[in-house]
Amino acid sequence: MDERYYMEIDPFDKINEILESFKSYAPKVFSKTDKGFDWMEEDHSKCIAFKNPYGGEDLEIVVGDRGEFTLYYKGHAHYANYQYDYDLMIERVRDIFNNNICTGYLTDRNAKWYGSGYFKKSKIAEPVQKVFEFVFKEKEFYNHLTATGYKVEYIFWNPIYNKTIQNG
Repeated sequence: MDERYYMEIDPFDKINEILESFKSYAPKVFSKTDKGFDWMEEDHSKCIAFKNPYGGEDLEIVVGDRGEFTLYYKGHAHYANYQYDYDLMIERVRDIFNNNICTGYLTDRNAKWYGSGYFKKSKIAEPVQKVFEFVFKEKEFYNHLTATGYKVEYIFWNPIYNKTIQNG
């Protein structure tokens, strides 16, 4: 196992590194006391916000809630306060900005959410039931979604790559 997996870090020590790494995206830092950011759980947390220049979904990294990093991009993912997790998050952010990764959402015909995740661009060419195998492997969900129909939305940083698939 990678030794970085167990190397604990202080998320707040990484704020300047994140800002420097992605300075070309003009990140801004907010706290819970800033207008529109009172949703953060802890008073000391910081939110690094990246405005999408294409008008699509913005990206945010919350630093410090529960001592971890949380990446928000049309969904969210948690990263523990270990160097390995931090490196994975930074790689994911780069991939989102480069349109190599998108957020995918699976809903039923009535717009009820059934699953979501971050997917590589190459993965979305595969059949929906394979991409969302973690949902379709549940017999109850499979039966419902195939009987009533479903919709999948793949959302990229640059919306020109967005893709919607409907069944039923």
